[in-house]
Parts: sequence; C-alpha cells; structure tokens
Amino acid sequence: MGLDQYAYKRKYDETVDDTVTIEIMYWRKHNRLHGYMEKLWRDRTGSSKNFNCKKLELSLDDINTLEQVINNKELPETKGFFFGTDSYNCYADNALNYYDYYSDIRFIQLAKEAIADGYTIIYDSLW
Repeated sequence: MGLDQYAYKRKYDETVDDTVTIEIMYWRKHNRLHGYMEKLWRDRTGSSKNFNCKKLELSLDDINTLEQVINNKELPETKGFFFGTDSYNCYADNALNYYDYYSDIRFIQLAKEAIADGYTIIYDSLW
C-alpha cells in the first residue's frame, strides 16, 4: 500500500463517440505534490472529506502556477500513513532538485502540450 498518483489527459473523440483518457504521468509517494493538489481541491470544493480517489481537473493557469511552485521548491510538506518519507528528503543530482523534480517538470511540459491539443488534465490518487 502507499500513495499512487496519476495525471491523465482526457477529451471527447467524435470519431469513436467516446471520451479518450490517456495517462501522462505516474508518481509513487510524492507526498508534497499530493498535498498541493489536496489544497487546490479543498479550495475549489470546500470539502473536508479525504482527498483519496478524487479527480481534480487542472486548468492551464493551475499548471502555470504549479510550475512556479515546483521551480521555487514550495510544495507543502505533507504527511500521511501511506505517504512515505518527505518528497524533499530524496535529492536527485544536487540539493536544489528533489527526487521527483524531473518528473514534475516533464508533467508540466506534457500537460501544457495536451491542453494546447484540446485535452483536459486530471490529477487522481489512491492511497
């Protein structure tokens, strides 16, 4: 068990008369990113329920703001029984970049491309 996180791109495809959903990113126990997404979800919904298996739609503005937060290393410390150690405790190549930094930046890039192509971006998690 643990925190599994996903980002999807989704849009309606008229040729098959169905919604197409494609996973663009997966994270494992990236608790700080999850905490950021949970706060965004709570701000939008006003809900006090668990942010588990809740889908969060991300706009281009959300992605741009997240990019700034990532680059400024301002993701909030987030703890949970299944969340693992602090995301910022595992560093990649130097102290400026945390372990998930490159996947986060790649997600930003993929999300912006998908939005430009008419997709909606969805964050989802399971713990």
